[in-house]
Amino acid sequence: MQKFGNGFVPLYADHAQMIDCTVEALDEYGRWLGEQVRAWDPATDRVEDLRDLLAEVREVLGEINQIAHVGADEERYGIDLADLPSVEIPEEVLAAHTVWAVDAYGNALVGECADEVCPARDLYGGGWVEYGGRVYGLLQQAYCVGRVEYLPGYVLEGAYAASACEIETGRPAEIYWVEREEYDPAAQDESDACDWGHPARVIVEDSKFGRVQRISLPRRISVRFESDPLQIVRVLETRSCGEDGVLMLVDAVAADGLAYDGLLVYVVGDGRTETARGRYDHIPPASEDAGGNSGEVWPIEDPVE
Repeated sequence: MQKFGNGFVPLYADHAQMIDCTVEALDEYGRWLGEQVRAWDPATDRVEDLRDLLAEVREVLGEINQIAHVGADEERYGIDLADLPSVEIPEEVLAAHTVWAVDAYGNALVGECADEVCPARDLYGGGWVEYGGRVYGLLQQAYCVGRVEYLPGYVLEGAYAASACEIETGRPAEIYWVEREEYDPAAQDESDACDWGHPARVIVEDSKFGRVQRISLPRRISVRFESDPLQIVRVLETRSCGEDGVLMLVDAVAADGLAYDGLLVYVVGDGRTETARGRYDHIPPASEDAGGNSGEVWPIEDPVE
C-alpha cells in the first residue's frame, strides 16, 4: 500500500479507491484480503498472485501495528500459512525445502517469508523429466527392475524405475525407462544405461481412475470442433484408447482467438487431424460396450455445458 494524505491506496483497487488511516478501515481491507487468499485456486490461479496477496496482507498488518502498537500476524485475517491452498506437495520435498504452495503451472511459493517464487521442479533433488506435456519430479534415484508388469498385461523388459510426483497435479507417479540395446554393464557406468531424458512409460495414480498410463503424443496435432480448425495449446489429460488410439482432454484456440477449454479429442497414433467430440471436465471412464476400437475404449457421456 502507498500512503496518500490521510489514507492509503490499496494494491487491489477493486476493494476501494482509498482506505482511511484507521484500524477499523484497515481491518476491513485485511479481512477482504484474507478471503482472497483462502479463495486462491492452485488449479487455475498462479502462485505469483498468492505471493502478492500475502505481501499486501503484511503491508496492512504493518500499518495496524504502527497505529495500535499491537503485534499481529496473518492469523488476524484467518490466514494459516501452514495450510495454504496448494497442489499436493510430496513429504520428501517438504522435508528438504520451505514450500508454502504449488500451482498447476508448475511454480512454487517458497522462502522463509513466503515471498519467493521458483519452478517447482527445482525442488526435487533427484531431478525431473518431461513426458506427455507434464513435468515429473523424481523422488528417488532410478533403479533396475528388469522385467516389470507396469499395468495388468503390459510388460517392459530391461526396465529401470523411480517414484515421482506429477508436479502440475501433485499425483504420485512411477517413471519407467528401458535399457539401451548397446548398453554394456561390464564396460559402462549405469548412468549410461538408459536415455534418462526420455522415459518409456509413466504411470500416474489417479484418485478417480486408479493407475493411469500417460501417453506421449506428437507435438502438433490438428483438431476441428464444430467445423472450426483449432490449435492445441495445452494437453490436460491423456489415456490410451484401443490398440493405436489416444483420448486427450485439451485446451485449444481457434484462428480468431476464441478459446476452447476441456475438449475431448480422439487421436490415432499417426496424429492425423481429428474432430473433437465435445467439452468435458474429465475423460469419461472406460466401458466395454462403447464400440470403436479393440481394447479399452471410452463412451461419450453428456458433455459439460
